[in-house]
Amino acid sequence: TATDGVKVIKNTVFSEPNILAGTANTTFENCYFYGTNTSGMTINNITFEGCTFVDATSYIFNVQGSPAENSPSYKGTLTVNDCTFINCARIFNLPLYVLGESTPGSVVITNNTFYGVTGENRSVIQLSSQTIYNTTSTEKGYINITVSNNTFEEISSTQAGIITLHTNLTSISGLSADNVTISNNTVSSDIPADKYVVNDDGKADSAFTPYNITEFKTALNNKFVSGKK
Repeated sequence: TATDGVKVIKNTVFSEPNILAGTANTTFENCYFYGTNTSGMTINNITFEGCTFVDATSYIFNVQGSPAENSPSYKGTLTVNDCTFINCARIFNLPLYVLGESTPGSVVITNNTFYGVTGENRSVIQLSSQTIYNTTSTEKGYINITVSNNTFEEISSTQAGIITLHTNLTSISGLSADNVTISNNTVSSDIPADKYVVNDDGKADSAFTPYNITEFKTALNNKFVSGKK
């Protein structure tokens, strides 16, 4: 069915690995995704409501690529609400900012339940940077990211943390956490505080040269701590 130009898919089981690539203006309600991985996808008005994701072997929401300027890839909204993630290797790869994107969109992650991730040195959410194809702009278009009212039930023995900062951010100075909202999340007592925000592959700050994001990492971690229930 379609409402106001948005395709609505309900109560459907998907097992295709790259089913979300190229998806736009679509709402998935109460769907089941088995082994769904995405090589790259947009945030162009896609909603997942009450869905279940099981056995993903790579990123489910892999928002990346170098689209032409004014393409929809980093515009619009990606909403993931009231979903459950079980036995997934990785879940979100999201751009903190996009070079050359003048009207960056939003990612809304709310009311979900995460049962850890199975990928070694991976996290539930990875923040990275992306670039519009052939741009000469050095202006950072920050994506508005909301992580609220979620439940992080557990962490696997090989999991890096909850939020990972990709290595392509570590040498960038002056990063802002203003566009990231983290609030009212429930975190299992089994997850130590030093696993809330971690570096790529869970490496120490000293493993990166240069390492210019100490202040940003601290700000993000403070948001996570203050945003716990």
